[in-house]
Amino acid sequence: MSGDAGPGGRARRVLEVITRDLGFAPRTDPAAPHVILLRHCPFAAAASQAREIICGLHLGVAEGVCRATGDTLSVAALHVADPHVGPCRLELA
Repeated sequence: MSGDAGPGGRARRVLEVITRDLGFAPRTDPAAPHVILLRHCPFAAAASQAREIICGLHLGVAEGVCRATGDTLSVAALHVADPHVGPCRLELA
C-alpha cells in the first residue's frame, strides 16, 4: 500500500480504506495526522437508537485493524458525535 511510511502508516492507511469502504467518508485531520475524521455515519439510524452498541462495534473494528497490521499504532480514543451532525474522531497513538 502507498503512504505506509513511518510508524503506524500501514494501520492508518488500512483504517482509512476500511472506513471509506464502509461509507464513513474518512479524512485525516491536517492539523493532527493521527486523527481520522469520520464525516458520514452510514449507520446513523441504528446509532441514534443504540449508540453504545454501534459505535462500540466500530471502535472494536478499528482496534482489531491496528493489532492485525502489526504496526505500533493503536486506537487512543473514539470521540463520538451525533451521527446526524458528526464528524466522529478516531484518535490513534
